[in-house]
Amino acid sequence: VLLGMVIFFMARLSAVTGLIEKFIFTGLRRGQQALMVNFTGLLILLFGVSVGFTVLLPRSY
Repeated sequence: VLLGMVIFFMARLSAVTGLIEKFIFTGLRRGQQALMVNFTGLLILLFGVSVGFTVLLPRSY
């Protein structure tokens, strides 16, 4: 379980780093594209947190 979580965390980190690279190198400051990049990054973060909680918290039947 721990190794899978580490790999998942690294994949999320890679995705967010790619978004930040795209954001910086294209010179996005404001506008629709910048909003889309920020919203996508937030969704990746929330997805990772929800998966982390689902895996680590005990099941209650």
